[in-house]
Amino acid sequence: MNKNIWYISKYASPLKYGFATRHFYLAREFNRSGEKATVILSDSNHLINFPKFHNTYNYEKIDGVDTWFIKTKKYKQNSGLGRILSWIDFELKLFFWNKKNLPKPDVIIVSSLSILTILSGIYLKKKHNSKLIFEIRDIWPLTITEIGNYSPSNIFVRILSKIEKLG
Repeated sequence: MNKNIWYISKYASPLKYGFATRHFYLAREFNRSGEKATVILSDSNHLINFPKFHNTYNYEKIDGVDTWFIKTKKYKQNSGLGRILSWIDFELKLFFWNKKNLPKPDVIIVSSLSILTILSGIYLKKKHNSKLIFEIRDIWPLTITEIGNYSPSNIFVRILSKIEKLG
């Protein structure tokens, strides 16, 4: 039986717009093997120059992969409040999106950058009675305490730690 797979990652990127991330290669291979993969991503990424979308939810078929871009808050620095607000914007728009144009997922894959997406994954798993796979790309909050020099007792770091453990 063919499975419908939603691959959700704020920072997925197709080759068409700069460079391809594994999300698109995996989705393409899922499709080639008979599954039906859909990639859901944000149009806000400090490494990619996506087109300017007018709608909040934008569909494009890229290399055989159904791709949904969620228009989110743009940010300039790769670290800082603007990027965090963009994470939150993505999660809220993902949560409130009427996904009637998407096939019901049998499997949801959530990529951990941003870590907040696991919250959406857990919600969608329960709503659709799907399997959930949590792809860990960064060790949160260790990444921001080691690289970003944030204190482990920082409230934001503690919240991210709890979200990671939940995932």
